[in-house]
Amino acid sequence: MRFSIVGLLLLILATGCSIKPRYEAPAPVIKSSTPSAQVVTPPQTRTEGQVKITPLQEPNMPKVATTSTAPAPAQNRAVELLQERAADQVNQGDFASAAKSLERALSIEPNNARTWNLLAHLREKQSQYDIAAEIAARSNSLLAGGQTQLEKDNWLLIARAKAQLGDAAGAAHAKKQAGLLN
Repeated sequence: MRFSIVGLLLLILATGCSIKPRYEAPAPVIKSSTPSAQVVTPPQTRTEGQVKITPLQEPNMPKVATTSTAPAPAQNRAVELLQERAADQVNQGDFASAAKSLERALSIEPNNARTWNLLAHLREKQSQYDIAAEIAARSNSLLAGGQTQLEKDNWLLIARAKAQLGDAAGAAHAKKQAGLLN
C-alpha cells in the first residue's frame, strides 16, 4: 500500500510538470511624444469582446485655498472617533491608552491641529510641560483660518506650561498672544 501512495504522488508530480506554460505577448508600452504645453485628450473607451476598457486618468483635483480666511478642513470620521475615545480614556484616567489613540489619529491625519491640541492637553495632565508647550505650538502652526478658539486655547496652554517651567517671560508672552484672539 505504501508503494501505491508514493507511486501515485510521483505520477501526480510528473503530470503536473508536463503542462506547458502559456506565453502571452507582453503588454504594449505607450509612449507619449506630446510636449507638456499641449493639451492631450484622454484616450476613448474601447470595447474588446464584452469588456469595456477605460484608460486611467488623473482626477481633477480642486485647488486648495491658501488664504487665512479658509474654513477649517473637514474632519475624518476615524480621527473624530479616535479623539472621542481619547477623551473618554482621559476621563477614566487611562492616559497611556489616550496617548495611543491620539497618536493613531495623527498617523491618519498628521496635520490635524485639533488632535495635536488634545495631545498637548494630555501631556500637560501628565506634567510634561515642556512637551505640552511644544505640541501646542505645533497645533498653532497647523491651524486653518477661522480656528481662533483653538489657537487661543493653545496659547493659554503654552502660558500655563511656561509658568510651570518657571519661564515667567514666556508665560506672559503666551498670555498676551491669547488675549489678542478675543
